Amino acid sequence: DLKPKIFSLHNIIPYSVLNLDNKPLIEFKNIFFNYPSNNVNDKNDKNEKSNNLISQNNNTISSKNSSSYYISNFSLKLENDETIIIEGEKSTGKTTLINLLERLYDPNNGNIYFKGYELKSLNIKWLRNHIGYVSHESSIINGTFKDNILFGIPSDETIKNRYIDFVCKFLKIDNFIPLINGYDTIISEFNQESKLTKGQQKLISLCRVLMKRPKILVLDEILDDLNNEIEIQKNIKLCIEKIIEEKNLFFPNIDGIIILT
Repeated sequence: DLKPKIFSLHNIIPYSVLNLDNKPLIEFKNIFFNYPSNNVNDKNDKNEKSNNLISQNNNTISSKNSSSYYISNFSLKLENDETIIIEGEKSTGKTTLINLLERLYDPNNGNIYFKGYELKSLNIKWLRNHIGYVSHESSIINGTFKDNILFGIPSDETIKNRYIDFVCKFLKIDNFIPLINGYDTIISEFNQESKLTKGQQKLISLCRVLMKRPKILVLDEILDDLNNEIEIQKNIKLCIEKIIEEKNLFFPNIDGIIILT
C-alpha cells in the first residue's frame, strides 16, 4: 500500500500550554525515513539522490548517509524566535522534512517534537493549523483575489477584512490588484488578461499563509524560478528579511521560521 498510514488523536492541547521555555519549538531527533514503495528499485533510485543537508552555519545536519534510507539519522532543533536556513541540492530531502513535520508521513525511526510534545500525540488538524507552508510551486484557484488569499482560512469575517489590507500592503500585492474591482477581481488561469505571473502567484501564496497566522513559517525555495521577474524577486526577498528582522512588530504570532534553499 503506497498510502501512508497516519493516525490522529482527537485531543487538542491549547497552544499556551505548550509554551515551555526549556523546550525547542521543533526538534527532529535521529530521523530515518523511506517513502512507502513496493518497488525496491524505485526506492534505491531515490536514495541515491539523498545527499547531506547543510544548516545556516554550514554544519552538516544529516551526517549519516545510508543506502537503505532516503533521510538517514537526521537531527535538528529550531528554537523559539529562531530562523534556520536549510541548504541542499534538489531531491536531498528538504521538502520531505516538511512532509514529516506536517505528518503527511511518519518517520520509520526517530521522533519529531513540537514544544516538547511528540507529533503523534497531537491532533493533526490542530498541528497543521500552526504551520504555514509556502511551497516553491504556488497554487491559485479560479476565483477572486480575495477567494485566493482567504482560501482555507477559517476566521471571523471582520478580522479577515481588516487583516487582508495589512498583509497585502506589507507584501505590495496591492500594486498589481486592479483598482476598479479590487479584491473582487477575478483571477483565471484560462484568461490571459487576468492571469498572474509566477512571482505574483508566489506573493498570493505567501499572503495566504501569513493570513493564517502560523506559529511556524516555512518557505520552500520561494525565490526560485523568478529570474525573469527581478522586481518581484527583490520585493519577496525584502519582505522575508523584514519578517525575520522585525517579526515581533509585524507578525508576532510567528515563533520560528524555516527557510529551504
